[in-house]
Amino acid sequence: MGALWKNRGFLLYFLAETVSTFGSSMLFIGINWYVRESSGSNAAVGAVLSLSIASSFLLFPLAGTVADRFPRRTTLLAMTLGRAGLYLLFLLLALLGRLEVRTIYLLVVLNGLGWAFHTPVSRGFLQEILDRGELVGGNAWVEMSLQTGAFLSAGVTGIVLDRLGVSAVLGIAVGTYLAASLLLAGIRYTPLRVRDAGEPFFAQFSRGLRYLGARPRLLWLGLLMQVPFVVVIVSNVVLPGYVENVLGAGAVAFGLADMAYGLAAFISSLLLSLFAARLPRFPLLMGLYCLVLAALAGLYLNRLAALAYLGMFLFGLGNTPLKILLTSTLMEIVDKEQCGRAMALWTGISSLLQVGLSFSLGSALDRVSENHGYLALGAVMAGGLAGVAVLLPRLSSRRSA
Repeated sequence: MGALWKNRGFLLYFLAETVSTFGSSMLFIGINWYVRESSGSNAAVGAVLSLSIASSFLLFPLAGTVADRFPRRTTLLAMTLGRAGLYLLFLLLALLGRLEVRTIYLLVVLNGLGWAFHTPVSRGFLQEILDRGELVGGNAWVEMSLQTGAFLSAGVTGIVLDRLGVSAVLGIAVGTYLAASLLLAGIRYTPLRVRDAGEPFFAQFSRGLRYLGARPRLLWLGLLMQVPFVVVIVSNVVLPGYVENVLGAGAVAFGLADMAYGLAAFISSLLLSLFAARLPRFPLLMGLYCLVLAALAGLYLNRLAALAYLGMFLFGLGNTPLKILLTSTLMEIVDKEQCGRAMALWTGISSLLQVGLSFSLGSALDRVSENHGYLALGAVMAGGLAGVAVLLPRLSSRRSA
């Protein structure tokens, strides 16, 4: 663990992720609540998430190839500066009183286009600057950086919205992304030499598809490992209406519920970074899946705000280390030169699932009680558990052989 923090590039990357996540989490929470409050519709909240994901899906095939073709730090820096400029534009619209729900839709579409590049580029960059034995610890600390930003932002977003409005949320997002850009600009490293960089762009993209096509178990395992990501993203469609209608609470309770997830995510990431190497991975994964299922079942049955905080805490306690371990497992298996394209394909298909589930669940929750959303997410998680339980041991035994 000490060697990890002697890596200056990782330290700056960690700080940049923490700062930018604080801003993006505030924006995400603030926009969801603003749309819910302005429209009174769960479907509108689902539309915000669906538009963001659908727009990002359009660029995922290109994003993976860009991540493997160009220097990843430079690409990451350009994306971060671009999003700071985007948030500044919408801040000006808010100050002019022109920020309507349909304008929010445009914001999330443009933001989604930027996010299309984030996962393949950032995951590929992290894999590039860390040794194989540091991947679980590195991913755990990166997840802690994300959850620290999310945790801190969740605690103040409701208060900022109540007292200063959505303009303040946008202003904070601009500042955090500018700060993250400065941190990324300070990273110095030797970029990975790409052997097929001289190929035409789409030929390089096709090579990535052939890489996974020749490894069908890895392809399907990567898809199944996206389920915890899908579930936590789509849960953001459920939470606003759940807090307002099932719990009978407001924006502060909404922020505290999200904060409970973030706190648990931070704690579980820290514990994983310290003890993951001493624990057998497969039994640990199965136990974490079961913890998430129990938390979702509890949220479905619950009607009290205090118990909802506990349910969200347990949800974060199980789901976050699941994401870390599953991501680290994929990064250990996939070749460094193919990481961007592989991650882009998996994330792109995951995005389709998120769009479909967000839209359908948001519409359904306008007709039934919002707690049924957690029941639906539990069913999705159970399917992911079954698939990983079958495929992961087979792939692991084949690699060992």
